[in-house]
Amino acid sequence: MHSNFAPVIKMDGSLVALTRGAIVHAADWRNVSTYVTVGKWHDEGEDPFLWEANGVLHNIVHVVHTDPSRCCEFRKQIQTVDP
Repeated sequence: MHSNFAPVIKMDGSLVALTRGAIVHAADWRNVSTYVTVGKWHDEGEDPFLWEANGVLHNIVHVVHTDPSRCCEFRKQIQTVDP
């Protein structure tokens, strides 16, 4: 499918995932034929990590600066209020 696949399997067996620049949903995480790209997100890094807490999806990505005057790397957190 896409690189850097970061999934969350929900209690009902559905799946929400981030890939490089895409949002993926599956009605059943066990059935690859239900996986569809449902949107895009502004991907500013790599190696996304996605988790759900209290109904809110959170994402951390790894970002490396190429500017030597800045610190080496940082992580950016993104969250949604509409899972």
